[in-house]
Amino acid sequence: MASAQSSLSPHAQRPTYTDEQLDNFLGKLHPQRRLTLNSFKQEIQHDQLKALKTLHRLTISFLSWTSVTLHYSTHHTLSLETDVLYHKLVERRHGGYCMENNTFMYTVLRSLGYDCYITGGRISDALSGSRGVAAEGFGGWSHQLTIVTIGPHKYVVDVGIGAQSAIEPLPLKEGGKAKGLPGVTQRLVRRRISPFTTRDQTMWVIQMYLAQEQEDGGPGSEAKQQDREGDDANWLNMCCFDEHEWLPQDFEIANYRTSQHPRSMFAYKVLATKPVLSEDGEDVVALNILVNDEVSRRTGSYGKKEILRKCKTEAERVDALARWFEVKLTSEEIAGIRGRVSEIR
Repeated sequence: MASAQSSLSPHAQRPTYTDEQLDNFLGKLHPQRRLTLNSFKQEIQHDQLKALKTLHRLTISFLSWTSVTLHYSTHHTLSLETDVLYHKLVERRHGGYCMENNTFMYTVLRSLGYDCYITGGRISDALSGSRGVAAEGFGGWSHQLTIVTIGPHKYVVDVGIGAQSAIEPLPLKEGGKAKGLPGVTQRLVRRRISPFTTRDQTMWVIQMYLAQEQEDGGPGSEAKQQDREGDDANWLNMCCFDEHEWLPQDFEIANYRTSQHPRSMFAYKVLATKPVLSEDGEDVVALNILVNDEVSRRTGSYGKKEILRKCKTEAERVDALARWFEVKLTSEEIAGIRGRVSEIR
């Protein structure tokens, strides 16, 4: 699976990671065995899709989804430079938000020789929780996804949408489904979105099904979930996108607005999610979640959670970030939140 990067125009060249960087990253992913670049390349040659599924599941569990740097830092900015991301996500384990994690994943995939490109997405009002707007609406361009082509088929890879993420690639076709984090299933539909004034334009819409408590194991729970999944009313819009390739320059603009605008939730909320892998690394069994001062864990149905901590001080939240999200901050970074709206007072 040779990369076609060398045959592209100079304007189409993209950064890639070195073999040493890839080997170091892969070696951190699995809880029981050390993946190596050579062994993973063999997995790709044997079965590209199976290897992609493995990489997706392990990467989304390795990368925390967080807004931490916008609050705990000396600069309160987010860079999409690939080497900056490698240092932040792999060497420091700080995690990032959608454009950081997905830019990193896209670069890893290109470096491994996958045929892929990036595109932009609009987050739904149902997911963002925007006030005073219809749940069928969508915001502006603020999300990033990777489209991967394997043979005649395409897949959506998204390791940066937080608590609603899929843990495997989503087939890019009408009705395509993917298993998500505990309590979540994703599907793909093609439709006109309600904010459009034109009648003939459509987009791909990723929708989410959120499992209810009565489906959380026990007799008949699987049948109940199948019945509910069969009702379109039980699927909520997550984000929409089309298949046009975006340039890194497009995401520079989207990243600036999404990270710096005072009305962006990332600017005033301290957020983090961290999936928990099973011992054999074959599944995600739990999800740790931080929203401002509350740390919780979700293991089954979407609304069922265990409160792990209600942080009353900054010291408690800093400790929680290290304990449940593997985000360890320096004293300078901790001081960066002082005086900000997100500080616990």
